[in-house]
Amino acid sequence: MGNHCRGRSEIDPLPRRRVAHDDIREVALGISRFIHAVREAPRSARSLLFWLLLLPACTQGPTRGPADGGRTPSSVPSTAPSTPSALLPTSTPALAAEIVQLTSIGEAEGTTVMGLLRSHSEFGAEEIALRIWLEDSSGGILEEKLLTPVLPFLPPGGESPFFSFFSVSDAAASARVEVLSYRPTHFEAVSLVVDQLSAAPTSDGGLAVIGRIFNPGPRWAEIQRLVLAASEASGSLLGLSSQEVFPSALAPGAAHPFLARFRQLPSAALFTSHYAASGQDEPPQQTSLTLHQSPRIAFDNQGNPFVLGLLKNSDQVPRWAKWIVVIRLQDEVVGLAALEPWAPLEPGEVRSFAVGEFASLRQRIAQRAWGAGDLAVEAFLDPLLAIAEAPSPILLTVRLQAYESTGSRLFLRGSVLNPGPTAVRMATLIASLQSTEGVLQAAGEMVVAEVLGPGESRDFVLPVWLPRGVDLAFAEHDIRALGLPPCPQAECPAP
Repeated sequence: MGNHCRGRSEIDPLPRRRVAHDDIREVALGISRFIHAVREAPRSARSLLFWLLLLPACTQGPTRGPADGGRTPSSVPSTAPSTPSALLPTSTPALAAEIVQLTSIGEAEGTTVMGLLRSHSEFGAEEIALRIWLEDSSGGILEEKLLTPVLPFLPPGGESPFFSFFSVSDAAASARVEVLSYRPTHFEAVSLVVDQLSAAPTSDGGLAVIGRIFNPGPRWAEIQRLVLAASEASGSLLGLSSQEVFPSALAPGAAHPFLARFRQLPSAALFTSHYAASGQDEPPQQTSLTLHQSPRIAFDNQGNPFVLGLLKNSDQVPRWAKWIVVIRLQDEVVGLAALEPWAPLEPGEVRSFAVGEFASLRQRIAQRAWGAGDLAVEAFLDPLLAIAEAPSPILLTVRLQAYESTGSRLFLRGSVLNPGPTAVRMATLIASLQSTEGVLQAAGEMVVAEVLGPGESRDFVLPVWLPRGVDLAFAEHDIRALGLPPCPQAECPAP
């Protein structure tokens, strides 16, 4: 029988105003039930399904404004329990917690509120629901949201960031936060070491932080989430990372690099790490996804490096895949990116890939003296995201109409047709270019349409990274398109 705390948190003694008391409680309990119901969904689908369900639930409370879900994007699914929850007995302990570093940042578009939820309880907590609202100078509620912390669970004494955006831009507004509900839980949390942080600007005006995550313990660590918080020397928060690339599993004594991106931050910011990780006695299940050809670094006509390689699925079932590609300059990590094909690899399939978007790579290597031979590349599989629940792709028809080279890029133009009697999801174009000797020279992939109806056609323009010196007159291309079958009811495996 599940439990829920319906008592008010110690962190906020303020009375509630202009709010239907029971409505807020019921919505919070609804959040927990939704989380609880999706736990046994496929790992690949949990995060997407969870947020699709949670966001509409948040808007059903007294506040009619949009709900942002209170978390930063991530491709790593969060954990959730497995059976419908029930109301909490009166004997359930209250969650001893406080809000620290509560910060409001006002801009012309609205107000961003962020902070840390710090637990002082002797037990773990998951399915935490927070209520956050803005008050005017007289105590009236201007806008409110329901959300969950960034991390999926809190160990005893743990912390999790949270954030929310409000359309209110009143400079006099003050933020309030309370814990509405949670589920007591027990799990084997593990301690990891996050260090060697190095920040560099990105070409889009953001900031990329590369660091190392290390598992010093004797057990495997399963990492559900990793996020960085940036703050001023005074302790005021400046922002949370908006995109992260990190391994979902670490062997005892193992260390891997990770990446965290911020949209806008001063380079002098201070960074702290927050993660949710549990201990496992056994290693992740082994898969037959391999690198069919070791990745190599190529350079375009402007001297920009990118990575080419081949993946292979030697398994007997289709599989989703995620790889982390790392570029090093004299043993220093200067580039890191995730490789996540949009279409699953079929049994026995060999698929080419190219990775050219490495946040802050050019800025990092511009500060160093280096030659083409000084860069090295490696790629490692993220085993927990090599998911075997992938559906068999459906072959679509590709009509290539033209291609043209503009120095560093090859642009393929054409259309994709669904010749079948049913709609397909995620119609994906996959292209590669080989020399007459069979050496991979270029590769590219893109989603042409999220849904492509029966008999429907969609035009595409696919840009492909082109190595310098490639003679297209002596190259052969391979272009195909795949789609995924329609979702069976509400359960739909996703990348």
